[in-house]
Amino acid sequence: MTILFNNTTTGASAAATYQWDLGNGNTSTLKNPGGTFRDEKTFTVTLTVKVGALTSVKTQQVTVYKKPTVNFSPSVTKGCVPLAVNFTANAAAGDGTVDSYFWDFGDGVIQSTPSALQSHSYSFPQTSSVSLTVKTVLDVTQPSKNHS
Repeated sequence: MTILFNNTTTGASAAATYQWDLGNGNTSTLKNPGGTFRDEKTFTVTLTVKVGALTSVKTQQVTVYKKPTVNFSPSVTKGCVPLAVNFTANAAAGDGTVDSYFWDFGDGVIQSTPSALQSHSYSFPQTSSVSLTVKTVLDVTQPSKNHS
């Protein structure tokens, strides 16, 4: 996950210096740095602003959630037209819950459904490359998880 941080420090003069500890092993002295977070865990990001002898520190948490894993299986892979195929999605939602399944059947038909089961009929002889994208959602009212 790549994040561009927006420094909202107020009252600092042009002489202010900024020291960011991004919590991922990287630091920055830019006013508005960016960072890449590759591990699925919670990072502590700290901004230290200094103006002369005055110092202000702000800490925030950045959580990178587990990605979903997606797989599916067709009931048949070959046959005569019209060929009816039942697809079964096998998805683990990571840290969220599966919201919907987006099927691309490789023949110009795209289907969105909340169900892991989907039927499709092929009307023409062809070799189709089927793909599945899973949309997940997070319940942001729950406390964040710390993944070590």
